[in-house]
Amino acid sequence: MILEVIILLIVLIPVIVFVAVRQKKDLRKNFSRILCQIAGNFLLVFGVLMLFPAFYILFHGKNGGMKIMLLVVSLIFITGGYLLSNWAGKKPKSE
Repeated sequence: MILEVIILLIVLIPVIVFVAVRQKKDLRKNFSRILCQIAGNFLLVFGVLMLFPAFYILFHGKNGGMKIMLLVVSLIFITGGYLLSNWAGKKPKSE
């Protein structure tokens, strides 16, 4: 359990710092968009990291019906994270 928390913090802290530095001016204005961008970037990084065990299980795992599920879940995380971070990162149109 400790290892999972450490890995989570190793991924989550740089994502938070990256988004905070990138959006320094709008940090107080759009707090909900900042949180969505942090969540999207975290899902994107977590999904990419999940691809490694997914492909290992796909090619070297035992024959089972759930071999492809981890790959599908990781691709869903990547797609959801990409869409969430792009939606939150868009600047409002000024007229």
